[in-house]
Parts: sequence; C-alpha cells; structure tokens
Amino acid sequence: MSGDVIVAPAEPEDITDPPSSRGSGAGGDRRGDGGPVLGGLLLLSFVGSLLISRFVFPHFSTNNDEPVYVVQARMLLEHHLTLPAAPHSEFFRPWMSGRIGDRLVMVFPPVLPALLALGEWLFGSMRVTLALLAAAGVLAVHRLTHELTGDRRAALYAAFILAICPFYLIQSGLFLAYVLAVDLELALAGFLVTGSRRGSLRWFVAAGGALGMLAFARPFDALLAGVPLVVVGVSVGGRHWRVVARRLAALAVGASPFVLASLTYNLAVTGDPLRLPLEAIGGDNAAGFGWRHVANGTPLVHYSISTALHAARVNLGSLPGWIPGGLVLVALAGLGAWRVRPRRWVLALGSLAVLFPAGYLIYWGNLLIIRGRKVIGPHYYMALLIPLVVFGAVGLATIARRQRFLGAALVVLMVATSGVALHQRIGLNLVQVALHQREVQLVDDADLHDALVILPSERPDGAWLGHPRPSFLNDPELEGPVLFATDHGGANFELFDDYRSRALYRQMSRSPAGTTPEPAEPVLWRLTSTTSSSAVFHVHVTNIDDDPVVTTFVTDGTRRISWVVDRDARLGSSYDLTWSFTPEGLTLLDAAEPPLIDDFGSPVGTGTLSVGVTTGPTEFQDGADIVEQRFWYRVPADGHTVEAVLPGEQFQRSGDSGARWRAQDVGPSFAVSVVPVTPTVVSVTPD
Repeated sequence: MSGDVIVAPAEPEDITDPPSSRGSGAGGDRRGDGGPVLGGLLLLSFVGSLLISRFVFPHFSTNNDEPVYVVQARMLLEHHLTLPAAPHSEFFRPWMSGRIGDRLVMVFPPVLPALLALGEWLFGSMRVTLALLAAAGVLAVHRLTHELTGDRRAALYAAFILAICPFYLIQSGLFLAYVLAVDLELALAGFLVTGSRRGSLRWFVAAGGALGMLAFARPFDALLAGVPLVVVGVSVGGRHWRVVARRLAALAVGASPFVLASLTYNLAVTGDPLRLPLEAIGGDNAAGFGWRHVANGTPLVHYSISTALHAARVNLGSLPGWIPGGLVLVALAGLGAWRVRPRRWVLALGSLAVLFPAGYLIYWGNLLIIRGRKVIGPHYYMALLIPLVVFGAVGLATIARRQRFLGAALVVLMVATSGVALHQRIGLNLVQVALHQREVQLVDDADLHDALVILPSERPDGAWLGHPRPSFLNDPELEGPVLFATDHGGANFELFDDYRSRALYRQMSRSPAGTTPEPAEPVLWRLTSTTSSSAVFHVHVTNIDDDPVVTTFVTDGTRRISWVVDRDARLGSSYDLTWSFTPEGLTLLDAAEPPLIDDFGSPVGTGTLSVGVTTGPTEFQDGADIVEQRFWYRVPADGHTVEAVLPGEQFQRSGDSGARWRAQDVGPSFAVSVVPVTPTVVSVTPD
C-alpha cells in the first residue's frame, strides 16, 4: 500500500530530514530525479514566452500598462528615475505618469523595469527577461511541490501543468508584473516550507527577501499572499515562542533591503518615503467603492458592490478556460489538497484561492479586466494558479500511480485543452492588436527622419503617449529621429514653433468612404502649416439623404456661425460653398440670407476649426446627419494673419439618437479644400 501514497507522511511537524530521505515506504518517487524532463519544461516555458512576446504581442497587448514598464526600463538605462517636466511635457506625457514639481513621475515601482533594463543590457532584449521569468516560475513551482510532498513525480507534474498553462503562457509574453509576482509568491512559499521543515533560519532570510521584493513590486499582493504563508511558515515546527521570534527576525532581515529600497525610491521620486508614485498621477485608485478613475482627465467609473460582485463572478467564471483541463484540474486540485500533509500548508496555499478574489473584490481595477482585458486573462487572480497547479499535480500523481492509463489520458486532456485554449486566445489577441500593428508598420515603412508625428487624443482617456497606441513612445531625452506627440488642438502651434526643424505628420486611423465604421484603416499624412491674411474654404456637398434642409456651419467647439443653404433640397442636389476666414471673422460668401446663428466674433487665439454641413428635417442639428472637416488654427494677437494646419480631418455623425462621431471619409458627396493646399497622403495601408 505504500506505493499508493505520494505525499509526505504524517510526520511530526518539526521534522528536519531532507526530501531525499522522505517517501521511502511512503510513496516518495525515487525513479530518477527527472532532470532532463524538468530541463525540457524550462526550455518550453522560455521559448514559449519568447514566441508569444515576439509574434503575438510584437507591439504590446490591449493592456496599455505594458509600455509604461518599458518606458521606465529605458529611463533606468539612461540613469533616470523621473523625467523633466519640459515646457511641452503635456504633448509627450506617457500613460500612467504624473507631475510632481518640475518632474514627471512614472507610476509603477521600478522592480520589473530594473529587471527589463538588466535584460536589455545583458542580452540586448527586454523580452529575454520575460522568458527568464517564465522559466523561473516553472522551476519555482517544481521546487515548492517537491519540498512540500517529497515526491519528484508530483513536482514534475506541477512544472508540466504550469509550463503548458495558457494563462501563464499569455501573461509570460507581456511586459507586466503578474508573472513576476507569481514567481515571488512561489519562491516565498517554497522557502518557508523548506525553512519550517529543516529548521534553518537561512531559508527564512531567503523567504523574507522574496516577500520584500514582492512588497516592493506589488504591495497588495504581498499582503494577500504574505499573511497566510508567513503565519504558517513560522508556526509549523516552531512550538516555542523563541523559535517563532527568530524566524520572524530572519524574515525581517531578508525583507529589510527591499523595504528600504522602496522607501528610498518613494522619497526620491515623490519627496515622501510613504507616498507611492501612484498618488502622483491624480485620479482615485483607492480600494473601496464609489467613484474611481485612473488619472486626472480620465473618465469616472462608479464601482459599487453589485458591479464588484459581477466582475468577480465573470473573472472567476473565466478561469477554467485559462487552465489545462479546465474544471478537471480543479477536481484534481481538490484530491491533491486532501492528500497533502501537514494540513496547515494546505490551508495556507488554499487560502490564496479565497484571499485574492476577496481582496480584489474591493478594487475597481477588477472591473477593467472584464471591460477590456478579457483576452489576456483575469490577471489579478494569477496567484490562484499556485494552489491549482501544486495540488492538481499531487492529484494527478495519485491517479497516475494507481491507474496509469487514466493518468496518461489526463495528461493528454491537459495538453489538448491547453492547445485549443491557447490557439483561441492567440487568435483573439491578434484581432485585438491588428489595427495598432498596421499603424506601426505604416510609420516604419515611411522611414521618417527628423519628424514630429501627432497622434490623436483618444476619448475617453485623453492625451497620453502609449495609450491607446502603446508602441509610439519617445526616448527619455526626446532626441530620436521621430518624436511622437499627442494632439492638443490649436495649442499644437506652440509645439510646432519649438520644433520648426522637424517635418510634421499626422497618424490616425479612419474608416474609408463607403464602409461601415469598422474596420478602420491607418493613414499617415504629411502636414503643412500655412500663414496668410485670409484662408478660403471651398465646400462641396451632395445631398444623399433626401432630407429637405441643408445648412453649413463653422465652429470651434464653443462658438458657432451657420447659414441655411436650402430649405427644399432633394436627393442628389449639389452645392458649392465658400467660406472666408480672416482675423476679423468668418463669413459665407454669396449667402442668400442672414446667418441662422452667429456668435463666433473675432477668432483671435487658437483652436480646432470645424467646417461642415448638416442635412436634416429642420435647420437644427437634432436628428440631422453631420459631416465636417476639422483644422487646427491660430490667429495671433496682432490680428494680421491666420494660420491653419492642413489637410483637415473628416468626421461624420448620423442623426440617430445616441450616435457618436467617427473618423470616416464620406467620399465625393462631401469635400473641403483650402486654398492653396490640398491633402497629401504619405502612405496608406493597402486592403
């Protein structure tokens, strides 16, 4: 019967014999150490991470936090902890950054960025760091399982399950800190198990180092994972209070360098050792319920108990689709948990499956996963992989010993389900990132030099580099051959004045004429800034909606002037209109009647000028279809000239209730030309 038991026997809790001496007569597997198999699994996870990072996410994923870590890594390579808040820093402001004094502070702790920078320095690629972290997790789960059970077969099964896990593989290809956190949690648990079993304080020092590094990188995860693991780690085999005290002291010794580094970093970048950089970007990211938003200028989201429960239910419900075997692995984990001794370690590791969902229940970021990050998995719950994989491996080893055919069938099932799930997830992610990859390819193919490329400020989050176009980043010194900047309308002229030596471009994605709003296609336009005493806008429009009232208008978003062109228009009726734009004002030349609305006045200052036409049942915009072209303009205070950046961008909005503006070319039915410049398309991605 001894061969049926694969876990450590019910030994006294202060046992100190090494794992190689355990299992004899109690199920420990002595048939080889499995080194070649483990090496193959480590290689699989390493190569898998590289392939996913390089071919699925060559230009990042839908999680725009990725480029923030890369920007911070580049800053560290340039020996910067913060960036100078230059006069035009609002144009070059990276996503998840905030201003403190005269510096821009990045929001994330520098642990992962430092590792990425080290990978770039040693290997010439930050992706190697991701691959090494993936392999480290597989090694760490193997070690933890072996230390906990003394069973080499179960340890190899644990390494196998994690190495083929779609959740782990997808995350291992991302520049995010969740795989690093799992690695540190596995290391913490493994060191504590070894230390409590062997009674050696050096393992508690190592555990303290893992916990301290985790607290530096992800403080909340350190709290959720650290409390149950440390409580059990210092108490198993430590019946006397002095033993517990020494273990706690050893943990503190190991953690203290990282705690000190964290406090020092906070002091350097925020001016207060207890103030996290997250507070620098404004917003409200606190735990709890109510109105929350990521940063200043981003939309408010109401996070209630009901939305929290809904998010948790969706995220937990999706987890089986991300793990090998799905619910079968959950059942195997239940079997394995029943067999592992001592029971306190079962409770400690099993509590992660409760504490992480419960802890993140009060954090509104949980909602962001189901709203836009489902294709990369419920990443706040990655710690649940630890009990699932460890106990699942024990359950699988139990069955494999008693029923080899069933064990082999379960292995095949895990490989098959993982393959199917990974194929589906890769396909979904490729669809999600396809547009941005085409945008990047378009800019790369243009081979720009000494260029300034203006990117749209996307609603609802506003003007940030790296969000939602994560690859368009600048070097920390702002000296690259191509600088990317966000659109601030008429204020762009201030930027243009200081970068006169650079050629101006506009990158955006638009829906071609005659198509539905999706899919959008990227375009790259060469921009021209014109200065003259007046600008003349020639507008051509054809009524394609069979609506009776046609009006034309010019607005800068707050002021407006409009004329009725025709109150009895017919389908196919065409009109050619001419607007005059001077420092004194705007007027429609050859207008047949007085303006319908005129509160524009003198256009002194800067802004975005929209020249457009509406067709509808009345002269008012309610229920009308609208097409317009938007131009950045400036009228200097001296009032002698007008400046405009050409070409303009065409937008339209249907008269349907709740319809939104979309960047779409209407085609020959609507065109605006400005004397003397017409649009020049640098390049357009082919169909």
